[in-house]
Amino acid sequence: CYPGIEKTEMFATLRRCMEQRTPCRMENEFAFPDGSRGYFDLSIQPIPEGLFVLSIDITHARESEARYRTLFERSHDAIYVHDFEGRFLDANDAALRLLGYSREDIRRLTFAELLLPEDLPAARQALEELKRTGAQAAPAALRLRRSDGLARRGRDHGGRGLDRRAGRRRHGHREGPRGAEEGRGEGPPARGAAS
Repeated sequence: CYPGIEKTEMFATLRRCMEQRTPCRMENEFAFPDGSRGYFDLSIQPIPEGLFVLSIDITHARESEARYRTLFERSHDAIYVHDFEGRFLDANDAALRLLGYSREDIRRLTFAELLLPEDLPAARQALEELKRTGAQAAPAALRLRRSDGLARRGRDHGGRGLDRRAGRRRHGHREGPRGAEEGRGEGPPARGAAS
């Protein structure tokens, strides 16, 4: 029916599920006869008659994820994401440049380690509000310490940070009279979030 299927990861997963009688789950890329591709989430369950396979088309979600990933990676704005424990999950290149850390360094740090001590209570309060209500009424104005010890002022949106001024500075835009951005926490908060 499908030449070469016995050489695929999907076939190996089906075989393992059948032989070990254990449920399995996987994502599978499928090439249609017209050359287009689709992505499917497969939930495979052993049943007395063989296997039950529930296949859900996730092509649209995968494509949307790829578009957002591209926006994230290519943005001139500094963007980061951290979890409820404050561990950085990701940061784009603009955020890494702004903070002066490598991708490996930022993943070893926590959000609290970069915060100025006097901003820690506000950050904890914002995070608790997010955990409790699922939303944050307003972004938390915080200052993050760069690798060189200088502070960068910005706003945290419940574990997501954005500094739109980072990209504008690189493209020659001026900040205006209150544009002191680096120093020991001086200057206006960034529009968006802490970065």
